[in-house]
Amino acid sequence: VSTQSTGEKYLISFDGMATKSTPEVSEACRKLIEKSWNLPSCSFKLLKQSENNTYLVETGEKKYILRLTPHHHRTKEAIQAEIDFILLIANLTSPSVRLCVPIPLASNVNEYITSIDPYNSSKEFFAVLFTHARGKIGTEKWCGLFDDKVVAVYGKALAELHNAISAKGNHPEKWSAIEKNVPSFSQTHGGALDIEKIRKRAESGHGIFPVLLKEWEERISPFLSSIERNATVYGIVHGDLNVSNFFTEENEGDALPTLWMFDFDQIHHNWLGFDLGVILNMAHFIAECGFAPGFDASHFKDIFLSSYKKAAPAMVKAGHLEQKMLDGFQTYQKFYHTTIAADVIIQAENGRDFEESIIQFCHVVVKRFLSGSQAN
Repeated sequence: VSTQSTGEKYLISFDGMATKSTPEVSEACRKLIEKSWNLPSCSFKLLKQSENNTYLVETGEKKYILRLTPHHHRTKEAIQAEIDFILLIANLTSPSVRLCVPIPLASNVNEYITSIDPYNSSKEFFAVLFTHARGKIGTEKWCGLFDDKVVAVYGKALAELHNAISAKGNHPEKWSAIEKNVPSFSQTHGGALDIEKIRKRAESGHGIFPVLLKEWEERISPFLSSIERNATVYGIVHGDLNVSNFFTEENEGDALPTLWMFDFDQIHHNWLGFDLGVILNMAHFIAECGFAPGFDASHFKDIFLSSYKKAAPAMVKAGHLEQKMLDGFQTYQKFYHTTIAADVIIQAENGRDFEESIIQFCHVVVKRFLSGSQAN
C-alpha cells in the first residue's frame, strides 16, 4: 500500500460506500438541473462515487459542484441541517477561510434541495448544488502536506471553524434548530458506531469486533467520560477535513493563501478534538504507508498545531491541545475509522456491491488496527 491512488482511497474512505458502477446522469436529469438552478447548458463530470455521487458541473467559465444523495442514505431534514449549518457559519471566519456554500433553487430562494431520479432507475436522490472552490486541491502535489503556508492556513481554518461552532454561529436559537437534525457520532454511517451493535457483533465473535469492543471499554469510553461537554470543546464537527476536502488559493506577497473548505456531509455531534484526531491520524497514516514520498509528519504536525493554537486560545485553555489529549483523540478517531471499515466488510460479505479497491482498503485499515492492538 504505497501508491498515491491508495492514499486517495484513504482520503475518501470515511464515505466507505463506493459501488462498482455509476451511470451518467440522464438527459432528462440534466435538463431538470439546468431548469431548477436557472443554468445554461451544462456539462457533468463524475468526481467522486460513494453514497454521495459528486459531479463537476460546468457552464461556460462557471463551475459548480452537484451532490446527489440517495434517499435511503440521509433524510432531507439532515441535509437541510447541514445546509443551515454551512450558511450560519460561512461569514464567521476571516478572509483567509472560505466555505463552499449551497446555491438556492431558482424557483424558490428558500429551498436548496430538490429530489430527482438522475439515472432513470426509479431511485430518487436529493440534489444540492454548491459553489466551486477556487485554487487547487490539497492533494495536488500534496501541497496540503508539504507547503508550510498551506499547512499553516489549514490549522488556522480548523481553529476558526471550531470558534464559529463554539459561538453557535452567533445565533443560538437557529443553532438549536439545526442541532436537532444532526446525528451523534454513533448514528453516522448507518449506525456503524452504535455501541450496542458493536457489542452484539463482538458477542457473536464476528471478525475484529471483540477487539473493537475491548478498545471501547478499556480506552475510548474512559477517555471520553473524563472530558467535559461544553460549548468550548463540544459541538457539531466537520468530521472529515482531510487534505482532499479543501482548496487553496494563492494571495500576493507573504499573505497566507485562502483556504476553501467543503464536504460537510459528515457533520455530527462530537468533541472538537475529534477533528484534530482526523488530521493527525491522516498525517501519520500517509507517512507510515509512503503515499507522499519525503513527507515529514512531525514537521507537518508542528506547523499545523502551532497555527491552530494561535487561532483557538479557548481550546488551548481547556487543555485539549496537551499531548495526552491529542493522543486520546487520535485513538478515538482511529477506533471510529476502523469500526466503519469493519462494517463495510460485513456489508460486502452480506452481498452489498462495493468497489473492490474500497474493500481491499478496509481490510488494510482493519489489519493495521489489529497490529497496533497486539503491539499495545
